[in-house]
Amino acid sequence: MHIKNQNTFLLIILILFTACSSNKDNEKASTEKDSKTIDEFISYDLVNEMETRTLTELIEHIEFSRLQETDESLISSANNYLMHRGLIVFRNGAERDICVFTESGEFVRKFNRSGEGPEEYSTVNDMWFDGDYLAIYTKGRYVKWYDLEGNFIRSKSMDLQAGHIFPYQDGYVVDASYLTLDDSLRFNFAFVDSEFKTQKVFLPSGDDMQFQVFMANSSLMPDNGKILFNRMMSDTVYSFNATEFEPFIHYDFGNEWYFKNMTSMPDNMFIDVQNSGKVWNVSSKISSEFIWLSTYGGEPGRNKYLIDRGNDKSIRVDTRKGEEYYALSPSLWENEELFGSIQSINVPELISSLGQDQYSFNEGTTLEEIKSSENPVLVKIKFKDSSEW
Repeated sequence: MHIKNQNTFLLIILILFTACSSNKDNEKASTEKDSKTIDEFISYDLVNEMETRTLTELIEHIEFSRLQETDESLISSANNYLMHRGLIVFRNGAERDICVFTESGEFVRKFNRSGEGPEEYSTVNDMWFDGDYLAIYTKGRYVKWYDLEGNFIRSKSMDLQAGHIFPYQDGYVVDASYLTLDDSLRFNFAFVDSEFKTQKVFLPSGDDMQFQVFMANSSLMPDNGKILFNRMMSDTVYSFNATEFEPFIHYDFGNEWYFKNMTSMPDNMFIDVQNSGKVWNVSSKISSEFIWLSTYGGEPGRNKYLIDRGNDKSIRVDTRKGEEYYALSPSLWENEELFGSIQSINVPELISSLGQDQYSFNEGTTLEEIKSSENPVLVKIKFKDSSEW
C-alpha cells in the first residue's frame, strides 16, 4: 500500500512537472513568436474594413496630473516631454523656456538660456538626456549640455543643417532630408561620428526639393538598441541598428495617401494637399506592443489610429467632441501606457464619458484645480485589450 501511494505521488509530481514544462514551453514559444512578429517588417492596412471607436471607448483607465500653476509656471503646451528620475522636462511651446515638473505635476523650476552667447542656445530643435545632463540641439550650429538647474556644462559645434539628430552608440543618427552631405551626397538618413563626420548614409533622396519642411516632432526614435526613422512626408518607418537600415513599418492609406503614384512634387504642394483632404504626413509613438499614430491631413478629429502590434489589429480613433475634438498630445510609451498631455478645458467633458473606475487623479490633483487652471494636464492612459475594440 505504501509503495502504491508513493508511486501515485510520483506520478502526480511527474504530471505537474510535465504540465508546468509544457506551459513554460508554450509561454516561451508565444514570447518568441511575439518578439519575432514585432521585429519583422509589416504593413498595416488603415483603409479597408477599418472600424472606428471614440477615444473614451478605448480607454481602460486614465490618470490626470495637473501642472501646478504659479506666476513662474504658466505654460501653453507640454508636448514631447522627457521623463527622467521622477521629473518631467519639456520646452514651453514656442518659448525657449525649459520647464521642470515632478511626475505628479509639482513645479520645480524653469530656465531660459536663450541668446547668442557661448553658453546660450538660440533655438531648441531637439532635446535628450545624456546621463543627468540635458542636451539641446540647435539646427546646423551646435549641441549644448546643461544641468537641470540651467547651468551650462559644455558645447560641441557642428556644420550640419539636420532637421533632427539623436545620439547613437559613439555618434549620432541624422535626419538628413533636404541636405547635401560632404558636398555631394544626397541621402535622407545618415550616421555620423562624435565629430559629426559622415560614416554611413542610407535612403537616397534624389533631386533637390524647392522647399524645406521640418516638424517639431522628432523623426528619430530609440527602440531597444535600434533607431526608428519616420521621415517627413513618408508612410514608412525605417529601422537602423548600426549595420542594417531597412523598412520596418508601413502605414497603408491606399488612395488616401497624397503621394501615392506621384513622380514629381507639385510647385503648389501645400495648397494642393489642403484641397485634396488626403494624408500627407504621419507621426507615430511606438512601443513593443502598441502604436499611437497621428496623421497630417485626412479628416480632422478622425486622424488618429491605435495599433496592437501583437495581433496586427488597428482601429481609427475618433477624438471629436461636438464641433471640436480632444487635443491629446502623446509624448511616449512607458510600461505600455501612453504618457502625454491634454488641455485642461477638455478634462471635464472627457471624464463625463467615462465610468468612475476608468479615471483617477494623481496625488495633489483635483478636478476643481484643473478647471481653474489654464495649464495643460498630464495624462497616463492604459488602453483596453484589443479584443475589446
